[in-house]
Amino acid sequence: MSTATLGRRARIGSRPQMVIGAAGLAALSAAANMASPLYPVYQQIHGMSDSLMTLLYATFALTAMPALLLFGSAADALGRRPVLLAGLVSAFAGTALFALDGAGVGGLLLGRVLLGIGLGLGTGAGIALMVEASPVRRPALGSTLATIAFVAGTGAGPAMAGIVAEHSASRTTTPFLVMLAVLAAVTVGTALLRVHRPAVRQRWRPTWPTVPTSLRPGFAVAAATGFLGWSAVGIFLALVPSIARSALEDPSLALIGLLVGSVLFVSALSQLIAPRFSPPPPPRRPSD
Repeated sequence: MSTATLGRRARIGSRPQMVIGAAGLAALSAAANMASPLYPVYQQIHGMSDSLMTLLYATFALTAMPALLLFGSAADALGRRPVLLAGLVSAFAGTALFALDGAGVGGLLLGRVLLGIGLGLGTGAGIALMVEASPVRRPALGSTLATIAFVAGTGAGPAMAGIVAEHSASRTTTPFLVMLAVLAAVTVGTALLRVHRPAVRQRWRPTWPTVPTSLRPGFAVAAATGFLGWSAVGIFLALVPSIARSALEDPSLALIGLLVGSVLFVSALSQLIAPRFSPPPPPRRPSD
């Protein structure tokens, strides 16, 4: 979805639209990352090798990236609500596979694929809903809150999974049942949402994202920063559960989940503080 498209459609939504967009992004990112503290448990149950565990973790990224590129513009053609609903349904199916004890390794891999597709479908639609609901005097509010919702959900998923698993008789089922309830509630809310702007129906086809020439230098810096930052976070999410079990004496799943989620919670809070340190815009030159 291009920045220009979002700019043309900005500030035409409602507060419920902002809430549903945030809830959708948070739920999708939470569902996609909630299994992190439970990976050592799965490895023990299924006797999975380290290479297979790496594949299980990487399957999501290998699916989500093409999905983001493939479906990023779908919300412009098909409408925000239908595309977000499709993403939530895909994430629901992927989470349900994790909740099934008999799904096996194949079910876990398929679940990660469906979660990646769900995130790729729903991210663009959720962000668009929030950007369009930004008030006129605060046009950046939607994009800022979208970032916070996504990052907070990424941290809340592992934290919730660890806490619920620690106090549950079925460690690999109950957390995902809780997430299924959350996804179901957000799906119902999305289905009932009245989008103020009628969807402009057009034929959808996959498009390669483009950046205007004048914005490419700044975009390159931001993209490189984001790539490096999320790469570090990905390594953290993948390795902390195993490191915690090696470094700590019998750590609880709740502690592991909170450790995994802590870096994302701090990241979400920093989104509120970082704008205060932004340099002021350069003064306008007087016209000739």
